[in-house]
Amino acid sequence: MPALCPPSAKEQYMMCRAYTIIALCVSKGATPLTCRTSHPLRDLAGRRSACVWTTLLSLGLMLVATTCLAQDNPLQKANQLLQSANTAYRADKFDEAAKLALEAAKLAPEEVDVQQGAAQLLFLSGKVEESLPSFEKANQLDKTLAPHNWQRGVALGCAGKFAEGAAQFGLHHDVNPDDVENSAWYFLCIAKTKGKAAAEASVIGSRGDRREPMMSVLKMLQGTLKPDEVLVAAKTNTKEGPERKMALFYGFLYVGLYYDSIGEDEKAAAALNSSIANASKDYMGRTAQIYKDLRFAKSPPAKPADSKSK
Repeated sequence: MPALCPPSAKEQYMMCRAYTIIALCVSKGATPLTCRTSHPLRDLAGRRSACVWTTLLSLGLMLVATTCLAQDNPLQKANQLLQSANTAYRADKFDEAAKLALEAAKLAPEEVDVQQGAAQLLFLSGKVEESLPSFEKANQLDKTLAPHNWQRGVALGCAGKFAEGAAQFGLHHDVNPDDVENSAWYFLCIAKTKGKAAAEASVIGSRGDRREPMMSVLKMLQGTLKPDEVLVAAKTNTKEGPERKMALFYGFLYVGLYYDSIGEDEKAAAALNSSIANASKDYMGRTAQIYKDLRFAKSPPAKPADSKSK
């Protein structure tokens, strides 16, 4: 028996249109489904029965039509997959989130928002290498996005692709000149590719980053402040509570990156663990965990923050 050929996209679309038209006709009573009878009670019962079946048929056909049309729209389907991926990620189902994000990226390869969204979800789900093609594709699709795409730079840094990371962070400086976080990641990438002296000589400055302890982090990168002094600033310049916890998170994170930059692996892993202990469930909090897992997989896991760090 010969195999049946699947309908083409055009044929599927025409079928969906037909389902929609039939459904509309049925819902308006254009298809008579009543049974002829001379008995008034039976006639009434027949009309009620026909009305029920007409409604069910109409709803069924409309559902089929809607489903078909959704399947015929790759962008709509890709956005639905990204929504599902985000839900899975929020539930800490990282493998499921990554799988859905990859499907979305494949379904809409020329849609910049889909590519960027898929890339970020892949990264946050721990699939750093898998995120890079979609980050790159997003930059290619929209040249105006590239300077703003610090998320791509962070992914490159976590993946150990430091030369490409330096280029991305250098580009980001043009649109975000006072962000010391950008300076810290750029320092890391230059130190890993050209050495500490080159990194110190090319530190990206800032006219002022109000977040504690960012200006102290900048001084550390410039060689005028010690890492421990950054952490002291994070504690003494903030109020006890969420503000201090956030400052400690960023302080330990960039002290950790600094130690990694200069080859102090044990100190880097310890600082990253302390950063994770103070992290919130946001993009950079997840980044700290991913960076530590990829760069220092053999180090002990982070412990919850204690009273000494508050």
